[in-house]
Amino acid sequence: MGGVCALVGENLEPLFECEIVWKGDKIVSIEGKKEGKFEGRVVLPSFVNAHTHIGDSIAKEAYVGLTLEQTVDPHTGLKTKILQSSTKKELVSAMRKALKQCVALGVTHVLDFREGGVEGLKLAKAACEGIGVQLALFGRLSKPPSKQRVLSNECFSEAELEELHKVCETAHGIGVSGANEYSDRMLEQIREVAK
Repeated sequence: MGGVCALVGENLEPLFECEIVWKGDKIVSIEGKKEGKFEGRVVLPSFVNAHTHIGDSIAKEAYVGLTLEQTVDPHTGLKTKILQSSTKKELVSAMRKALKQCVALGVTHVLDFREGGVEGLKLAKAACEGIGVQLALFGRLSKPPSKQRVLSNECFSEAELEELHKVCETAHGIGVSGANEYSDRMLEQIREVAK
């Protein structure tokens, strides 16, 4: 590829009238001039979106005008209700559309916080197939603990711990919705499982 401006290095310094040499799928050299004519084509590193909730793309506009609690409370929020009432097919379709939009905007790496336990993680992986995005997933339990259990500083049940282990095996990490959504003892258990 030749005759483009490339933004290179840590400071994305422009090189003009560049020659970019590829070997397979790797760039092996970029040569150009520090000054030159800009011809309208730019080559630059892709972008990373380090905090997404691509499942929410199923109903982006539904939350307009609501408070944060009305929107994302894991027990009563509209987001929870929409995600629970959507079919797997609808969720995968909405996530695929969102990921394709990422690629169109130059985003090639997405770090996604995924609701729905192991099943939610599997749906996100299915949505990503063939799109060309590197997806890092941070999962959580399929059902959050009750507020009463959190206030009582309870531990996870054996079933919840088993699910947490499965989430860790399926995801790249754990993505808690907020520290106050879990008791201190539960947060300690998450830390131990995620080691």
